[in-house]
Amino acid sequence: MQLSALSQEKENLLKTNLELEEKLSIMKSEFSVLEKELSSVNSNIQELDLKLKNTKDQYASLEEKNRNESNKKFSYLNCVFKEAEHIVQVVVDDFDNPVLSVNNCLPENFLQQLSNITLNAEKFQNSYVEFVKNPDDIEDILQSTMSFTHLLTNVIVEGKATSNASPNIELGDQLAQSCKQLGLSGVNLYKVLQSKAPENEVLEVFNKVSAEISNTMKIMEILVPNMSQDQSQKLGDIIERELKQMDIDIEEAAQRIQELLNNSKAGDSGMKLEVNSKILDSCTDLMQAIKVLVHASKLLQEEIVSQGKGTTSVKEFYNRNHRWTEGLISAAKVVGLGARFLVNAADKVVNKQTKFEELVVASQQIAAATAQLVIASRVKAERGSEKMLKVSQASKRVTEATGQVVATAKSCAEMVEESEEMDFSKLTLHQAKRLEVESQVHVLELESMLVKERVKLAGLRKKHYQLAGTSEGWEEKVIFSSTHFFSFVRNDNLKKYKRMFMLRL
Repeated sequence: MQLSALSQEKENLLKTNLELEEKLSIMKSEFSVLEKELSSVNSNIQELDLKLKNTKDQYASLEEKNRNESNKKFSYLNCVFKEAEHIVQVVVDDFDNPVLSVNNCLPENFLQQLSNITLNAEKFQNSYVEFVKNPDDIEDILQSTMSFTHLLTNVIVEGKATSNASPNIELGDQLAQSCKQLGLSGVNLYKVLQSKAPENEVLEVFNKVSAEISNTMKIMEILVPNMSQDQSQKLGDIIERELKQMDIDIEEAAQRIQELLNNSKAGDSGMKLEVNSKILDSCTDLMQAIKVLVHASKLLQEEIVSQGKGTTSVKEFYNRNHRWTEGLISAAKVVGLGARFLVNAADKVVNKQTKFEELVVASQQIAAATAQLVIASRVKAERGSEKMLKVSQASKRVTEATGQVVATAKSCAEMVEESEEMDFSKLTLHQAKRLEVESQVHVLELESMLVKERVKLAGLRKKHYQLAGTSEGWEEKVIFSSTHFFSFVRNDNLKKYKRMFMLRL
């Protein structure tokens, strides 16, 4: 019984073993298949790893290339911003240049420029916003930058020119300052754009620029009604008024000198009468020579206008040649001022309120002013003109009369010094020594003052030469500045004008 049970158990075990062997065989077979699949998968993984590595390398290369391209694009854009900043900065730096003070611009033209830049500023801001969203697209912002820079420089220059033509000085100054501030805001905008500042900071600067444009527009809305008058009529009226005022100033100066001479003859005697008579006689001769010169210059100007105006009116001719006209206006003003200066100097010399040197300077100043008037007239004169010949002869007479005033002033100064010479015969040793020391101190003081005054005079002459040609509106071909005049004098008429313009210290 027990044996039978064991046999049965053995059979069961054998059967179980057989089943297990079959399962093992199946599993080995499956393992073999899985092993092959694993090998295949590992091979695929290696291939995929290689592809992934290659893809990553390609991606990194493309990313680096894209980064380089983006940096290159921004570098180009940054160069444009930098150049735009430089262009606007140059215009702002030259804003107060005297050359610009002679330019004029019609308010209507300037208003049109303001309207254009208002629209362009908005377009510039929008292109920046789009650039922030898509940095690869720089075409719009490049175009907007160049267009805005061009309009901004035009607005600054034409704004200055419009302020020069403003009849309201206060509003004109406000307009000029507003345009200059607009330029500074533009410079700041380009600096911020170069710095890669956050978008909100850049937009804030854009808003400041727009605010400056609006402020300039508001000033122009107030200023335009005051500038709507006929500019051609205005310029023609100014030249006529200034020439008439010059005649009045010269006539009054001549009458005043004659009055001084009559008063001196009536109230003075001896040395004082002799000195005053010589001084006033020489001044009278100079004023008479100037009157002849001014009259000849006016006749020459009338001839120039009649030959050049054609079918237009005289005022239209002056407006069409406004640079030349402004030169005549300036020369007429300077002659009138010189006449008054000469009279005041003569009055002070006669009354012993100033030194003879002031009279010398005054005579040279008015002679220089008349020379400026002559050159302004000569520029448009026909060669061989008889009236031009008379002007030249009258100018020569003024030069001679000026030299006579200078010589007379020096001669009279010597006469006065000789008459006031001190008598040292009664001085004690102590008094003589004290006066000697005081005289030495005074000599040193005068030498120091002389050096300083010469430096000051050189600076004033240099500034005058610069302003004479630039601030009065003369064109490059028709510049009557003192610098060019002295060039003319040195080359052609040195001896003729030497006394007139060289102050001997």
